Amino acid sequence: MYILGINSGVDNNTHDSAAALLKDGQLICMVEQERISHRKRSVGEAPGDAIAACLSFANITLADVEAVALGWNINKVFSPLNEESIYKRLLSLEDTALNEIPTFHLISHSLSHAASAFWTSGFDKATILVIDGTGEAESTTTALGTHKDIQLLAEWDITQSLGNFYTTAAEWVGFSIENVSQLTKLASYGQIAQNVPLRPTSTGYTFINSPIPHRRVYKHFSQQRAFLHRYFSSSNYPSYSNNRHSDPMIYTDFAASVQYALEEAILQLARVTCEQTKEDRLVLAGEVAMNSKVNRRLANSGLFKDLYVPPVPYDAGVSLGAALMVHHQLHQDSSVQPRMKHAYWAPGFSEKDFKRLLQSSGLTATWYHEFELVKKVAAYLNTGSLVAWVQGRAEVGQHALGARSILGDPRQSAHSTRINELMESQTWLPVSTNVMEEYAESILEQYPSSLTDFMMESCSIRTEMQQMIPAVTQVDGTTTPQIVCYRNNSRYWLLINAFRELTGIPVLINSPLSLAGEPIAYTPADALKIFCASQLDILVLDNYLIEKSK
Repeated sequence: MYILGINSGVDNNTHDSAAALLKDGQLICMVEQERISHRKRSVGEAPGDAIAACLSFANITLADVEAVALGWNINKVFSPLNEESIYKRLLSLEDTALNEIPTFHLISHSLSHAASAFWTSGFDKATILVIDGTGEAESTTTALGTHKDIQLLAEWDITQSLGNFYTTAAEWVGFSIENVSQLTKLASYGQIAQNVPLRPTSTGYTFINSPIPHRRVYKHFSQQRAFLHRYFSSSNYPSYSNNRHSDPMIYTDFAASVQYALEEAILQLARVTCEQTKEDRLVLAGEVAMNSKVNRRLANSGLFKDLYVPPVPYDAGVSLGAALMVHHQLHQDSSVQPRMKHAYWAPGFSEKDFKRLLQSSGLTATWYHEFELVKKVAAYLNTGSLVAWVQGRAEVGQHALGARSILGDPRQSAHSTRINELMESQTWLPVSTNVMEEYAESILEQYPSSLTDFMMESCSIRTEMQQMIPAVTQVDGTTTPQIVCYRNNSRYWLLINAFRELTGIPVLINSPLSLAGEPIAYTPADALKIFCASQLDILVLDNYLIEKSK
């Protein structure tokens, strides 16, 4: 039986449209709409292209789908609800009769987030934190997951949103909504020296002197933003909007103070909730679960036996969570599934696809066997080339994980600058890294948690290694690594190993294969476009290698 999960596309304000397809309760395909439409975060878009990609992957039609699960309870958002109009818009089926559409199941946003994390964690029981921007009426939710069900415990309304707090602070500095994570990186340069209104409490957290929530829920978002703007205006440096020529570096202390307050609040929330559930395994979902420094504090706190964050904890992930929730409801499935260990869930492409593209491009490409290929690419990396690397099924999530990546030599600081110039990003922004599993302890101060499977944890680099890999070392001596193991991505592991054999360094720069303002590449054609429009030196498409003409 197939269940199709979807997110977003309900109105012009929703974002991160996506589709996920289950077969007999198992994820077989997941696609984010932005990867096909090339509109980052797919704001206001229905996930029609993503749905079509999932159905095509499984070689089925919508008629073969048992149920459609939406990761929003839109009955709580729209009143009155025109079901036929909204369902057709979501599925991009304007000319289809309602009785031809599979049964729709509306799953609350926070429950969908919780399911996306818990039922991919491999745990039979765990404490769940959903820390998001906005749901139907809530922003933060705590829960207890068991093999049978997910029990919601407590909720914080949208005027208490940790996600909106962090996004508003990032916008205050001048970062766009697509680049909120840059505030986390900016925090590494500052001191905790400014007041912010967020405080931990005996029940979790609160915002000091925040307004009483308006009786109309739809006003809670603007209520909190207005409150935060007033607070920041009176307590912190003037906003970027009032000082547009300002350098982000004048906000370093503000960023550090915001980051610290967020970490303290979430650490206390996790502590209080685990005391309530008596369960010391923790899973996180929601936009804020992407914050690698928060996750580092949780991992290093000693409070938890194990932690898990899925590769898509933000809103695109509710497509998967809603589908899993409906599967459990329809089939009473109480089995414990293995932990998700990789993120390569989008469709891949055949050798015929690569051949057709290369023939039409007129570019000269050379085909290599796998072991020849990785040695050749490692040699290019060793001599300073930046490589666009496209292999297998595309990863889902906001991090490149070795399927659609820009690769470079971490020994060369200039590579960080080159990649930031390609992305039109601030030159001070660090780039991420990949480390071979077998050498993680020799590179990092302590063996990282499983959060590094999906690049979700900031880790400290050993002092003696920091000068050897400066391109991936942040100012505070940390990096955000993906630990690469052979069993999850054998070809990429072989490439890093080939680079290690040449240089003694089992590490590579890994940055998303994209241009400024665009999502990560999805198709080989996307990769070729980026390669031709940029200063990248080498393009690897499956077993084909293309060297840019000098």
